[in-house]
Amino acid sequence: GKIRAKDIISWISEYYSGTATKLILWDFTEADLSELSSEDISRIIQVIRTSSDFRKGGKAAFIFSREHDLMPEGNTNSILEHELVEFECRSFDSIDEAKIWLGVI
Repeated sequence: GKIRAKDIISWISEYYSGTATKLILWDFTEADLSELSSEDISRIIQVIRTSSDFRKGGKAAFIFSREHDLMPEGNTNSILEHELVEFECRSFDSIDEAKIWLGVI
């Protein structure tokens, strides 16, 4: 279904409020992200950035089935790589590719 920025921010905040791992895979393959704006993406990235100091050296993989729905104006990986300096982030369209990058398979 359609996902709103406040939903993603809530999930991220809840995850980081507990004991988080160095590796995480966020699966949005069934989500409709078409209503997220560039401003929404910036807010989400800021929440991740401010919530993740203790994950230095970790990795986060984001899986999107239709990357253009998330970032119609640009490249998602470019934004994730430049905005998130405490740990590596990349987007994928395949869960298997993400797991290989994370080193879990």
